[in-house]
Amino acid sequence: MAIDQEIEEEAFKWREAERKAAMAGETTEEHLARHLGQPTSPSPDKHPDLEDKACKVDPEEDKTPRAVVLHSGGIDSTTCLFLAVRDFGNRNVVALSIHYGQRHSKELEHAQEICNSIGVEHHIVEGPVLPMSMLTNPDVPVPSASYEELGPGVSPTYVPYRNGNLLSLVAAIAQAQSMSAIYFGAHAEDAHNWAYPDCTPEFIGAQANAIYIGTYHQVRLVTPLEWLTKADIVTLGTGLGVPWKLTWSCYKGEKVHCGTCPTCLARHDGFVKANITDPTVYHNTPR
Repeated sequence: MAIDQEIEEEAFKWREAERKAAMAGETTEEHLARHLGQPTSPSPDKHPDLEDKACKVDPEEDKTPRAVVLHSGGIDSTTCLFLAVRDFGNRNVVALSIHYGQRHSKELEHAQEICNSIGVEHHIVEGPVLPMSMLTNPDVPVPSASYEELGPGVSPTYVPYRNGNLLSLVAAIAQAQSMSAIYFGAHAEDAHNWAYPDCTPEFIGAQANAIYIGTYHQVRLVTPLEWLTKADIVTLGTGLGVPWKLTWSCYKGEKVHCGTCPTCLARHDGFVKANITDPTVYHNTPR
């Protein structure tokens, strides 16, 4: 019991450090080093610097741990991707996109394009067959409403236990490939009103402990956006040089973003609240 409690306390402290580091625009290691009085070097915070940093890393000579990013090609996971590249260098980061029966492949195509733009290895993995829902059944209409308008409780766009399934698969791959961290882009608005229970702090804490213990303490779940809003993420990603035009959010998967589905509205609202120009092309201008 004492060992389990010690593991839980260590995992909690790590997640707290991740949260505070994200708010301060630091890596978790920089945050810990600054508070523990240990020397550290600054990390790049602009897109052009990422390749400069990565060029200095030679996996054959350097034993820097590697990270895997659960990457959907959207705003949140792409910001996580750029954070991972900042922390590890692009040659030590692998992006995994999971095909679980989505109603369209646009997000997977955009994920590949984003990874190509920064020289990150990208793989599309066949995932488990998940129960039918709006995101996996093209016959179910996509609501034209914001998340707030949908009200509290489980979102109609929720896929039953999707993140638990995907993170379990990624954790197995990470351990097999000797990767030390999984970057996962759940954020505060996903958890708000319990729209997505597998994005809540309660879920993340339990999943982080399960991954850490289940991989013989080899793999940690990193959730740097856990306490951030969409506007916070847009601000953070802009500072990292995320190419927003390459990201994809829309549930409908048409030629351009629809501008009316919940995620299109949340995407545009994030840019507006961050006071940053939204470069997205929408079929209908978001209200």
